[in-house]
Order: sequence, then structure tokens, then C-alpha cells
Amino acid sequence: MEIRKATVEDEPAIAAYFEDEYLVRERFRRGDTCMITLAKEKVCAAVWFCSGPNQYVEDWGALRSVFRTETGSAWSFNGKGTRMGAWGALMTRFPGLLAEEGNQEVYTLIDFDNLPSIEAHRSLGYQRAGLFACFSALGITLRLFRPDAGKWQFGSGHIGQVRFGGKRRESIGFIARSLRLTPVRSRGE
Repeated sequence: MEIRKATVEDEPAIAAYFEDEYLVRERFRRGDTCMITLAKEKVCAAVWFCSGPNQYVEDWGALRSVFRTETGSAWSFNGKGTRMGAWGALMTRFPGLLAEEGNQEVYTLIDFDNLPSIEAHRSLGYQRAGLFACFSALGITLRLFRPDAGKWQFGSGHIGQVRFGGKRRESIGFIARSLRLTPVRSRGE
């Protein structure tokens, strides 16, 4: 297996993997980065991130939220693994790959009820940075966030280096960040 940063030449293979040529093209156009795991020259795991200063806007339709990152931090999103071991291998190398891109921190949003993902991220050194919730009914949206060591607050706010603004979500998100952006060694190394 080969794990590396994707290039524009990988775009067709990544588009086929995510089954969305337009979305992949847009991500490359706006400067997002994709890390991939290849097995026999086929993509079998991938994760996207945008390094700061930047903003992640793809969740606008579902969450009515824009997640902004500052210099030295990244927002990771849309991770996917379809081959046994490929996703774990990619996520083990992901902190080192992010550090090579100049990031000291990485943030991600995980649905609150996705306990396997939360536990997997924790096992890789991620820590909870806060909780994010949006509730919408009859065209009225209530947006709340809670920094890890704070109280629930209305409206936009600031958690770590990620600013939140937006509306609409019927579930609670778990904001995770990794402060340890060093490669994790596997047993036996």
C-alpha cells in the first residue's frame, strides 16, 4: 500500500472513488488537499482537509455552517475507507502528513452518535474541543456550541482556532482536534 498526498493527476481516480467528479474537481480548484491510500494503483482510502487560513463551506446546505481555520491548523472532512486496513493505515500516517503541510492542529466534526468514529479518533490522539448543535423547526433555527471546558452558548463562537457560524442541524456534532501531529509508530517499529 502507498499512502501519499494526491495530485491533480489522481483526480479521475479520486472522482471515481467518491462517485462525484464535480465535487472532487471543485475541491482541487479551491485548494483542498486529499491524502490517499493506494493498493494496486487503486484508491482504497482517502481523507480531505483544508489548511488555514481557510474555511470549510461544504456543510452549508446541511448545517448552515462555515468552519474557519487559522494558519497552522486544518479542517479534515469526508474521510472514507473501503479496503480492510487501508483506512487505519491512512489515519495513522495522517498526523505526519498534516505536519508536512505546516499544520500543528487538525479539527474535524463527527456526528455525536457515531461512537466508533469518536473512539477511533481518540485512539489516534484526538481530543474533544467542543460540541456543536443546531436545531431547526418551522424555518426557525437554534444554533448552540459548547467549548470543551465551557457552557452552552447561543450564536456564533470560537472553539480553539475554529470559528463557528451558521444554522441548521438536527443532531449534535462532536468537534475533535488533534494536538499531537506526529506520526504514530506501529508496534514492532
